[in-house]
Amino acid sequence: NAQSSGLGIGAHYSWVRNQDTEESTSMLGAMARLRGEVVGVEGAIDYRNEAIGGDTDLKTWPVTASLMIYPIPVIYALGGIGWYNTTIDFPAGSLFEDQTDSQLGYHVGAGVELPVATTLSLTGDFRYHFVDYEFDEIPESIGNVDADALSLNGGIILYLK
Repeated sequence: NAQSSGLGIGAHYSWVRNQDTEESTSMLGAMARLRGEVVGVEGAIDYRNEAIGGDTDLKTWPVTASLMIYPIPVIYALGGIGWYNTTIDFPAGSLFEDQTDSQLGYHVGAGVELPVATTLSLTGDFRYHFVDYEFDEIPESIGNVDADALSLNGGIILYLK
């Protein structure tokens, strides 16, 4: 079997589209996978920064855990939870102070993991993320901050043998 299993570490790039604002941004992250023949788990940490209007940025660094099911060796379905740490970063001189919130969210998706060498695999997947933030004072010009998003992810994993 050419498919890698065991513990793997890697990095990924994500293109993220916020469902409410229809804005897109990119996100970089690191991941670790513990994989068997049919079941695996993944832990990841990412960082993204997106403009949400009025020279204000939304900075997010989610820490996620996913359960992965491989119905065939190169295709997986996944679902999991994440701790989404987020800061609304207002411009200098604003009447509003930066605000930070941490919320539990969840995600579902599917993807492929293609072995390119004995211990190296390329990954690609899509994930829907569902998160509701609770910020106290948000200017009306920004509106509701909701982090429901679709992400398209590509990465590389090195399995440790």
